[in-house]
Amino acid sequence: MKEFILKSKVIIVALILMLGGVLFVSINDTQGRIKSYYSGKAFVYQDEIYIGTVNTGKFELFKLEDNKIYKKTSLVSTYYKHPYFMDLELREEDGSFFVYLVDGRYLYKYDISSPVFPVLEEKIKDNAWDWFRGLDSMDDSLITLGTNGIKIWDVNGRVINSLKVYNDFHDNVSVSGKGTFIFNLDKDKLKFFSSFTNDYYTQVDLVINDRHIRNIYNDPRTSSVYLVDDEALKVFNLNGNLINRKDNGSGHGYDVISSFNSNYIYSSTGLKVEKINKNSLETIKEVDATTLGVPGAWAMEIKSVKNSEGEKLIVFNGSSIVVLDDNLEIIDNYEAREEFIGPIEFLYLKVDKNPVFSDDYVLLSGGGFGFNEKLNIEWLRDDYDVQTDDEGEFEKFIKVPSMFPGRTDIKVVGEVTGLSYSISFEVK
Repeated sequence: MKEFILKSKVIIVALILMLGGVLFVSINDTQGRIKSYYSGKAFVYQDEIYIGTVNTGKFELFKLEDNKIYKKTSLVSTYYKHPYFMDLELREEDGSFFVYLVDGRYLYKYDISSPVFPVLEEKIKDNAWDWFRGLDSMDDSLITLGTNGIKIWDVNGRVINSLKVYNDFHDNVSVSGKGTFIFNLDKDKLKFFSSFTNDYYTQVDLVINDRHIRNIYNDPRTSSVYLVDDEALKVFNLNGNLINRKDNGSGHGYDVISSFNSNYIYSSTGLKVEKINKNSLETIKEVDATTLGVPGAWAMEIKSVKNSEGEKLIVFNGSSIVVLDDNLEIIDNYEAREEFIGPIEFLYLKVDKNPVFSDDYVLLSGGGFGFNEKLNIEWLRDDYDVQTDDEGEFEKFIKVPSMFPGRTDIKVVGEVTGLSYSISFEVK
């Protein structure tokens, strides 16, 4: 049922990708086309801290070196119909460092042990037409979240279990450490799912004013679930009973994650990042997230990692990626500067007249391609080049080739994105 493309040792040099020069638009960024950093993953490999995100449509990998964040590599999706990634998962396997990526249709596995030279290890397509949206891990297994629910994969790339859990926001689904329970924050409900019965067994109401990413923390020691809605930080037991709460004071809620010190958790509420006593919910320290890195920031997803130098907190705050120490003191920030890799409209082509005559001129126009992307126009034996504008659109007068009357096709192909589209019309 699955198509495997194994061990295609294609070395991808990050510099080539970064010099590709195709710029795309942000859907909801107030600072022009610069795409916000609102989510990502963090991982420690060989005692070095790495940060990954796909918020620009590319996979971007950063490394904390000498308390400075440096970008190490960048990858783009090879699926021409949806050429941008939707999620990532960083893992260590047999001493090597890997990133798993999904672009909807395909699941990719890259060896990034040498980050500047990623190597494609696997590219998997599920012939059940699952649309992969999200990724997670559980012990040695990889988890995909898509339109067909949750799938659990073994180390050989085989699906070993499927669960009927669905959510448009894949980050709002959390799987317990052993996979026994799944917590699904669906709209204004927290739903409790049992893997044994493959069904939900209870749910609780939440105060949700805006739908967005909200990570859930399940504490296996106390069998409790922590989350922050738009009213409070709340703690539930596995029966769905509220056992503790603390007003968040901001009217917004995003993330709750564990600290490597089992006495504490961290939370983000847009306006604030807090270090909190896990049992009493007393605030140990808080920082104004709007002053972290770039003024006007807004703390959304957070991640914690720990190496030999101690615990670090990674904050995706829209305008930048910020690294804090365990006292919430800023170490460094990386300001958002990449533009979104993703078309803002569907591909289209049109001509100004139909039918046309041989040796006449037609105005060919189109859109949905990459911004400032070089395109190749193929028409019978003739080829033309044109570049899109900063809306992904173009116009070009081209001469109709000498040909017998009949129908003919024009094909346009994007040089970097690989997007292609054809139009057919009549020549008299």
